[in-house]
Amino acid sequence: MRIVFILFVSVSLYAQEADWQRISPLYTDDFATIYFHDSLIGWTAGRNGSIYKTTDGGNTWDKKEDAVDWGKWTISFADSLNGWVAGSRFIKKTTNGGDSWSSQIISGYHSFTDIFALTKDCVWVLNEYNWCFKTTDGGNSWQEFFYGEYVYGVDIQFVDENTGWILGNGLIKTTDGGETWNNQNFSPAVSTLDMQFIDSLQGWICTSDSVVFYTSDGGENWADRSLNQSGYIANLYFLDENIGWVVCEYGEVFKLQLRTGYVIEFL
Repeated sequence: MRIVFILFVSVSLYAQEADWQRISPLYTDDFATIYFHDSLIGWTAGRNGSIYKTTDGGNTWDKKEDAVDWGKWTISFADSLNGWVAGSRFIKKTTNGGDSWSSQIISGYHSFTDIFALTKDCVWVLNEYNWCFKTTDGGNSWQEFFYGEYVYGVDIQFVDENTGWILGNGLIKTTDGGETWNNQNFSPAVSTLDMQFIDSLQGWICTSDSVVFYTSDGGENWADRSLNQSGYIANLYFLDENIGWVVCEYGEVFKLQLRTGYVIEFL
């Protein structure tokens, strides 16, 4: 499978055209996740175990780790140095921007589906068996939380210590740091793949049929913001309401322009 990185940048609300720029493709791995610290520094990880880093907004990518573990499904950084990756049976941590990684341990049998670093010390990791785990000491110890039956979470994100969401076959939200979780008004007809909130109100979700949804009220209501791309969308990441990336198939890298969450035009 080849991957497309689509970079979104905002333009005037009244702009009539979108300007496309092709940037470097990555044909060498089956990528599943992407994360950007700022508009230049980002990482992507592949199901075959490779991690790549860019320092120029996605124009070029350097491999930071070879396939030593199968399936790096999810990646998250707290800052430019401190980051985490997780897969079905492992968690790894870096403190040097991805140059090297050390294994982290959570006791028990787990199938991890997502990881999210709120700070370098406060990290959440999700498994598909209705549990999530939180560390506040950089991975030295972990506290477990039950998030509910039949959710089968695939993505977790917090915007502060108390407010967070878990995406699965629906969407649930906590406002008390994971102690309790409540259903949100989101019930897609197909499976969900990824979620990104930039604050307590604005967020995006993509589904397995490559539909992108947007909320401006913290997940209470959702609007279709679908793309007209030809490739399957696997993962998305928004830096703010103006700049975002989407990981797709077909091994090409594009930059496009948006206005207020909408794609203006595909050229």
